[in-house]
Amino acid sequence: FGATQDTIISAQSMGRMIGFAGMVGAAAKAGVGGGATVNVFNGSTQASVDSGAVVKARRDVAVAARRQQQIGIAGFAMGAATGPAGVGAAVNVAVISGATTARIDGRADAYRNVNVDARESSRHLDVVGAIGVAGTAGVGGAINVVVANSTTSALLGAAGAINAMGDTAITARARENIGNIIVAGGVAGTVGIGASINVVDSRRGISSYAYGSINQDSAFKLAGSGQDVNI
Repeated sequence: FGATQDTIISAQSMGRMIGFAGMVGAAAKAGVGGGATVNVFNGSTQASVDSGAVVKARRDVAVAARRQQQIGIAGFAMGAATGPAGVGAAVNVAVISGATTARIDGRADAYRNVNVDARESSRHLDVVGAIGVAGTAGVGGAINVVVANSTTSALLGAAGAINAMGDTAITARARENIGNIIVAGGVAGTVGIGASINVVDSRRGISSYAYGSINQDSAFKLAGSGQDVNI
């Protein structure tokens, strides 16, 4: 064993997506434009020490999972006519799900620290617009639906064991930013109607816990006041 020995088990993922959909309908009598985007994102990132596995280090043992996601979606529709009717309709649907997990189901021994850490960061921006322009009646409608469901977990399993002379930390952190800009308008000589609907359902689970044993090995449990456990 070297004096500077560390054991690091790490899983990292980064995803970026930009989408755009647009449609324009133009005519002398009736112009109709419609645009729709449907996006489904699903991913998982996991770093783990499996049951039966043993990892040791003279300094630190780290089990870390990192997941970062950036999504930008834009949709636009326009219907224009010099005649009686212009209709524009835009629809955006985004379904986002995923899991970020750092866990120990085996055994991890360190003469300094053991860290089990899961982190997730996500940013999501939707811009949806629709407009109808006509001489008599202009109608614009925009609908945006976002469903986001993800979990971030750091854990010590029931069959797992952690032994550290220094600190033991089991932490889970998550940050989420969702931004929506929804615009609809109708322009006409007689009737102009604009309507927009925005629905966001965001559910995020964050957990850190220990079911197994911490500092129960005879060589570690009497290490003294230098031991800390943070969950």
